[in-house]
Amino acid sequence: MSIIHLQGILGDKYKVFDDGTDDSCRAERVGCQEIRGRYGAIYAYSDDTLAVRAESRRVGKKIESLGYKVCQRGDFEVVLLFPLTDFGKIAAIIKAQKRRQINPEQRTLLVARFNKTGKRPAADSFRPDFGPEERSFSR
Repeated sequence: MSIIHLQGILGDKYKVFDDGTDDSCRAERVGCQEIRGRYGAIYAYSDDTLAVRAESRRVGKKIESLGYKVCQRGDFEVVLLFPLTDFGKIAAIIKAQKRRQINPEQRTLLVARFNKTGKRPAADSFRPDFGPEERSFSR
């Protein structure tokens, strides 16, 4: 049985994170990938099924009302199973983090900005030789 490779399928549009497990063979395991959102996370469950971990009762009930199967229920969180074809619907509900999409002109400007070298000028408000007698307060 193979498992859905999130980075390969959805990595160009959504941010795919490592789930944080302490495993030495994590790079080879695609099951350690998840797409995080404001209200939960989506991860691979089997070869044709994804799971969503909804981290609030309200969001869990909203997804469950759409007819998806509950896999596990906790005090506040709930894990539900759904097919890959319904990813967009679930990603919108949990507000999944999308990748930044930029055009070639924006990319060129960003690269030029990041390639500038040198120190930033010091702020004018911080000068160690500026004593209290030199300050002027006018009203």
